[in-house]
Amino acid sequence: MSDIANSPVKSARPFLERLPGLSARFVEGVVLLVSFAVVFLGVLFLISALSLQGSVQTNTDLQTPATIGSVRLDIATLDSIDGQSASLTGQLNALRAERATHREMMIDQESKMLNLRSGVQSIIRSVEARYPYDPAASGSLPKLTGNLQDWYGLDQSVDAFIEEAKTKEKPAPPEAGAQRSNPGFVAALSSALSAPMQDFTLAKELYDDAESRDQADEVTEKKLVPQLENPQLPDRLKNASYRSVVEDFRAFKWLVGSRLFDVVLVPNTMLVLMLSIFMGMLGSLIYLAREMILFGEIKKPSEMLFRIGLGAAVALSLYFFASAGVLALSQSPAGQGNSNMSPYLISFLGITAGYLSDRVTAWMRDVGERTFKLEDTKEPDRWGVGLAQQIAQQNLATDQIAAGIESDRGEVQAWIDRRKPVPGAMQPLLSAYLRVHPFALFTDIKPEGVP
Repeated sequence: MSDIANSPVKSARPFLERLPGLSARFVEGVVLLVSFAVVFLGVLFLISALSLQGSVQTNTDLQTPATIGSVRLDIATLDSIDGQSASLTGQLNALRAERATHREMMIDQESKMLNLRSGVQSIIRSVEARYPYDPAASGSLPKLTGNLQDWYGLDQSVDAFIEEAKTKEKPAPPEAGAQRSNPGFVAALSSALSAPMQDFTLAKELYDDAESRDQADEVTEKKLVPQLENPQLPDRLKNASYRSVVEDFRAFKWLVGSRLFDVVLVPNTMLVLMLSIFMGMLGSLIYLAREMILFGEIKKPSEMLFRIGLGAAVALSLYFFASAGVLALSQSPAGQGNSNMSPYLISFLGITAGYLSDRVTAWMRDVGERTFKLEDTKEPDRWGVGLAQQIAQQNLATDQIAAGIESDRGEVQAWIDRRKPVPGAMQPLLSAYLRVHPFALFTDIKPEGVP
């Protein structure tokens, strides 16, 4: 028996018995936490949106007052300009990278042509040494100085050199022996320079092509840079204060996204109403959290949702009470709408209404009853269906009755004959004079036969 009492199942029973309560408290805590997070984000969003709209309304630097609509258009304008700037920046970067490639090509070909010029000079000296007897071998190219003109026109210089050599060329002397079978100086020189000059021509063509491309890209770059540095802006956006407001809107749009940002552009009244609702929900959540922490009261999720909804509805109603001037706390006189109420006053009223929903609803009922209190009204005209019978039983004359109630005899006779209804003010007098309850004398139903 002792083993059973000390078994794990036995020792776990107290925890299992407490588990339902713990689970309910855990669920309530999770619901409260999620609700707080949603409401906090909503409140922050709405407060920021109202502040942004307020910055537009208070901006007086422009000759034409700014509006939410103008801000929307200018945001689209700046977005378009940014897109164009990004495109221009991409084009400029591509152009500059292409120009760098062109310059590298020009440098490479320039170096190659300089080397080819040195090689051509060496070839000419070598061929000249083989033909010392030939007057054509007595010329030389200009010395290399590193200037552009010294190597860029190498092909023209070589052609001019060969043409000059042709005019001086003479046959080899008889004592030259075996050299007679050799080609002349000009032919030998032309053959030796054929391959280097082909390479030079190719390098020059590549250099010229890269240079022309670089010049074309430079012209394009000079056209794009002013467009990037000086975009065309509306006059409004040239105002620093207004531009700052628009940039704040754009930063908020980037933060919350395009879809949520559209809420900022709705009318101010709608934002104010939404803030009132969220503040009422926040007040209800504070009340529920207080009840759970201080008194351990556990509510079902459905009850919590109903309480949050009640707080939102009461806060919205209290806001209209304040806008109508019923509350002395309102900052705007009655009849001027709700645009002059600050977000902080709206928040105060909303939280108070949500937290004290029961008291606020009782106060609203009291205000309503006092406002729509029913006033006493005159009795409706009724037909004297019992007058003739009572007068006959009491043996009274018409003149007596008329004198007793201070009325005209003809009017009294018309009442008795049921030709006219008895006015409401005269019914109590007739009832008192005849000492009969009005119920037995008058009726709302029109008698038959009366026109």
